[in-house]
Amino acid sequence: MARPSTRRLEGARAIRAFADGFASVLLARYLSHLGFSPLQIKSVTFANGSTANKWAVVSDFGGTAEVNQYCPSYGGPYCTYPWYAFNGTSAAFSYGADYPGTQFDYGQAAQFATTTQCGGPFGPNSTYCDTVLSPSP
Repeated sequence: MARPSTRRLEGARAIRAFADGFASVLLARYLSHLGFSPLQIKSVTFANGSTANKWAVVSDFGGTAEVNQYCPSYGGPYCTYPWYAFNGTSAAFSYGADYPGTQFDYGQAAQFATTTQCGGPFGPNSTYCDTVLSPSP
């Protein structure tokens, strides 16, 4: 039987996950209604002048694993996780959802690792691994 403090912590995490999902869906729709376009990442240049030739993504919460922890099934109301996609129309990466012009969605929310298998500051298998997005534009 779980202790009351554990139940409160799990309840707080469930509320936070619901609020994160709700806010991301609501904010994207509201900004689109106002005429804003999604965040676009067109290029990256490092301090030494080099540029990225591959793109990788990582989730600090485990992508769909976090959603499935609190929702009966992925994809229901407020039960989604934002993802990176490549927009061929604007030649840029976007974040959040598939917008008009999306060419590659890289598996949507499934692009993120769902188990901790990479080492980090808390030891081996303590963080989620990155996923290289392919095909690269």
